[in-house]
Amino acid sequence: MAYILLGAPGYSETFISAEVHAVRAAGVEVELFAIRKGDGGSRLAQAALVSCALVRRPLKVFTHAFGLGPSYGARAFLAGASAVSLLRDIATFDPDVVHAHFVNLPTAVAVLTADDLGKPATATAHAADFMLERKPGALERRIRRLDHLFAVSAAAFRQLNDRGVSMSEVPHSIVRASFDGVFGE
Repeated sequence: MAYILLGAPGYSETFISAEVHAVRAAGVEVELFAIRKGDGGSRLAQAALVSCALVRRPLKVFTHAFGLGPSYGARAFLAGASAVSLLRDIATFDPDVVHAHFVNLPTAVAVLTADDLGKPATATAHAADFMLERKPGALERRIRRLDHLFAVSAAAFRQLNDRGVSMSEVPHSIVRASFDGVFGE
């Protein structure tokens, strides 16, 4: 299983490390792939990543960017470039599934990479990853490309639906990571 993450799990993301540990303990081989390495979050680092990918694989970057749709804007090129830069390492690992935590950039990269590999893509939605999304059309387009969506609560699914994601058309389930204030669901 390939996990696509924005960066190495930080102090506030111990739930990811715990999940990876549990999945490994269940006998699944897991490898983590970070979109950002070192100072990869700076605008200069992102521009360099896109530029290098455009030089190496321009058609693939453009295909990926257009596949995410115009509503994703310039971030589509960052996602496409990130997928191109990670593809070789992920292909060498040869996962059965590509999974992302957070339904923003990591999910965009996961669906593009999974498509390139002919593998299923899954993601876990948390909260800020979609609540801060300014382009609901881009959010729905990413999520609809997933083979399965996990969310940390029933409230998260309701919030996704409220933000324009037609959850009735997305295979999904709840993996509780916190109490959502609703008993019995």
